[in-house]
Amino acid sequence: MEEALAGRKMNIRFDINENSFSFSGSADPEEMELLFQLICHYIRDPGFREEALDRSKIQYRQMYDSLLRKPEGIMQIKGDFFLAEDDPGFGLPDPSIVGRYSLSDIRDWLTPYLKNSPIELSVIGDIDPEKVISLASAYLGRLDKRQEAPDEKTSPRQIGFPRGKQLDLKIDTKIDSGVVHVAFLTDDFWDIAQTRRLSLLSKAFSEKLRVLIREELGETYSPYVYNDPSLIFEHYGILHVVVNAKPENHEMVYLKITEIVQSLTSEMISVKDMDNVREPVLNHLEVYTKTNEYWLNSVMAESYRYPRKFEWAGHMMEDYRSITREELFLLAKKYLKIETRALIRIRPY
Repeated sequence: MEEALAGRKMNIRFDINENSFSFSGSADPEEMELLFQLICHYIRDPGFREEALDRSKIQYRQMYDSLLRKPEGIMQIKGDFFLAEDDPGFGLPDPSIVGRYSLSDIRDWLTPYLKNSPIELSVIGDIDPEKVISLASAYLGRLDKRQEAPDEKTSPRQIGFPRGKQLDLKIDTKIDSGVVHVAFLTDDFWDIAQTRRLSLLSKAFSEKLRVLIREELGETYSPYVYNDPSLIFEHYGILHVVVNAKPENHEMVYLKITEIVQSLTSEMISVKDMDNVREPVLNHLEVYTKTNEYWLNSVMAESYRYPRKFEWAGHMMEDYRSITREELFLLAKKYLKIETRALIRIRPY
């Protein structure tokens, strides 16, 4: 393939996302037909090769060993597993488990999706829409008839959360640093108004964290807070509070985080703080909504199942401007409860 495509500005990749498989590619507009041909052939005649599987297993082990020595890596391996109350769909499996999978295991798992699952096509860029329709008809339109897309937005499988529990993790590193990671259960993605307000609440929390811990205590250079709502599991989402700190200061950092929680849940943030939090978000969105990445990944992706995403894009800026301090206060009272938080502490051996 590399030889055949030499000299052409084109790339294509296959991804496994949270709730879909996807082929994606980019090319000059005059090469669009070749891009359709490639994607069509990957779907109709996928290649499964032993040498590729062997190489992937080696790369996975190398990646896993590397992640074990980094705070963000051990969080990805074991922390995410803990925050889903040990659900096997979260975290990263040990290389010995991955090593047991055969080529037929992968082929038997993936092939039915490639053959039967509904296909959504999203194209963005400097294109001629009529040409896209013609090429889609000529190539993807000739594939075998497929199943209808399921109606459900989220999986009926319930994901647990370790309310009030603590996990201590150790990493093999020479760097004398660690992480205090406090997590609060929130909700899934699909109440878009709530999701946007939880995002802004995270920004408000992050700003208070930055001022209190970084400027007053000089303890860390990169405290941050973010909400991560699930696209597929009902009522599962996590607001993460992450502070890099030396192990001997973990207790003090945790106490400061609880102080911020008490502040956010006892009174509304000031008008000034609200403006300081919201304006950067609006400025970022003003730029981001003009990019191909936003329209392709945030709006068009899976819009055949969730057509409301186009409606959401139309009023996003207006909705963010309308968010009130009262709404953030009520969300903080609802979700930021220290007694039900989960705590992860990461430190070197």
